[in-house]
Amino acid sequence: MPIKDMFGIGKKTAAMLNNLGINTIGEFANYENDMLLKKKLGKAYYTLMDWAHGNDESIVSTEVEDLKSVGNSRTLEENTNDYEEIKSMISKLSKMVSDRAKNDKLYSNQISITLKYDDFSVKNHSKKLDHPTNEYEDIFTMAMHLVEKYYDSSRFVRLLGVTMQNAAKIDTFVQ
Repeated sequence: MPIKDMFGIGKKTAAMLNNLGINTIGEFANYENDMLLKKKLGKAYYTLMDWAHGNDESIVSTEVEDLKSVGNSRTLEENTNDYEEIKSMISKLSKMVSDRAKNDKLYSNQISITLKYDDFSVKNHSKKLDHPTNEYEDIFTMAMHLVEKYYDSSRFVRLLGVTMQNAAKIDTFVQ
């Protein structure tokens, strides 16, 4: 495997190792001039050499990080630039997102909206909240704040979406 693909080896280090004739992880692991590598890599030498030999004392977690998004979007029956119709749809989408998040006991501190215009261009905007939530009122308020800030009322919308980004169980947010 190329040395540039080894975790912890960046572009500059890979180039330096290539200049020493080390092009693969195997060549690195078996390089005979330890003193030269220690001088070139400093403290990182020991860690990188352990990794090249397949040794690592890190604890391997079998638990999957449970971050995900919870979102809903809808294509409108007709393209619109009617603010009240957009607000009504954002309300419905926010309620659906809130209900799904509560059902899965998920919270998020980042809300995003998707606006797809009639020319099929898509704009996504998001904002962080100061607290994790799954409450309809919080989601709807932030989604509407984003709509009011970014929606171009001279354009017609064909799709709207509301998403809770990086949703997780509440204990993920407690520090």
